[in-house]
Amino acid sequence: MRTSQALKVVGSSLPRVDGEEKVTGKALYTVDIELPGMVYGKILRSPFPHAKLLKVDGGKAERLPGVVAVLTREDLKGSNYYGAAYKDQSIVAVDKVRYVGDPVAAVAAIDEGTAEEALNLIEVQYEELSAVTTIDEALVPQAPLVHDSSSSGGELMGHLYQAPPEFRGTNLCYRFSYSKGNIDEGFKKADFIFEDTFTFPRVQHFSMEPHATVAQVEGDRITLWASTQDPFTLREHLSDIFRVPLNKVRIIVPWVGGGYGGKLAVKTEPLAAALSWKARRPVKLVLSVEESFKTVTRHPARYCIKTGVSRDGRLIARQCKIYMETGAYADAGPRVTQKAGYRALGPYRIPHAKTEAFTIYTNTVPAGAFRGFGTLQVTWAYESQM
Repeated sequence: MRTSQALKVVGSSLPRVDGEEKVTGKALYTVDIELPGMVYGKILRSPFPHAKLLKVDGGKAERLPGVVAVLTREDLKGSNYYGAAYKDQSIVAVDKVRYVGDPVAAVAAIDEGTAEEALNLIEVQYEELSAVTTIDEALVPQAPLVHDSSSSGGELMGHLYQAPPEFRGTNLCYRFSYSKGNIDEGFKKADFIFEDTFTFPRVQHFSMEPHATVAQVEGDRITLWASTQDPFTLREHLSDIFRVPLNKVRIIVPWVGGGYGGKLAVKTEPLAAALSWKARRPVKLVLSVEESFKTVTRHPARYCIKTGVSRDGRLIARQCKIYMETGAYADAGPRVTQKAGYRALGPYRIPHAKTEAFTIYTNTVPAGAFRGFGTLQVTWAYESQM
């Protein structure tokens, strides 16, 4: 289409509205927030992938000069469990730890150095348990269970999720299935059949800004400055965890230095809020890059694909079995698995198809949302086969 009028937008360079603030250093991120009386939080993490917690004693740490509060499981008996899809995660470990890096306790102190020193004074006794760290280990009959009992379901992005009753006593977290046509007849009609198995490794978002929260709890009011992509969902979770009305929770989002899905739903924000409640002062909790790697990753996956084709190149049938490793806690795993199952056939016309997708618990870092949300793993696999 031709026009006699000059185009005002197409072909024009538009300035970034956030450019000046960022390049001049005026942009404030969560780590830049300073509040009167603020103290600094640090997390004590499990050195074991799977162990019972026999004892957690913060007495010596509390007596260290400069320590304002030590948070342990004893402080959180009235708080609810939480999670993006299933409510299977506690603020700090209660009965056992489920992966290397699982939070066991936390400290608030006048500076980060004192908080780090106090972590070394917390006495923890573990009874190490056998762990499952791969999909194969988790699926073996009588495998050690990551969760001894099934978790209560939840809602994520408008979908309700619940583990089937038959998954009790296993490390299976969620199942999605889809079929159309007649898969057996489809393979009978195919001239050629190709079978492949693809594995996808664990990767991390590696945002420029690690997870960071400044929490201020005053009475029943919770105010958080958080590096989050999902403030409204976070607000709902905090309201539920601490049993306060939704209008008592306020989430403020400064500039966010990258998220890519890793800052969706709930991560370390409840711990920061609980630490502020215990300390009765604002608390800044900023993770290191290493700690972010122990907080959330993309789902490792295995994709078994069987495709039947005709001599003239038409796709006749495809059968898929997908295993998504969600780690120690479900996080967004069921939703990611559901999306992977929906998209396992790709953009192709395939008259006969059957897909099964499973979310698997293991004693590894929880896996959550990441750009593509389950699509990347299966797309790479089926396009590799094509």
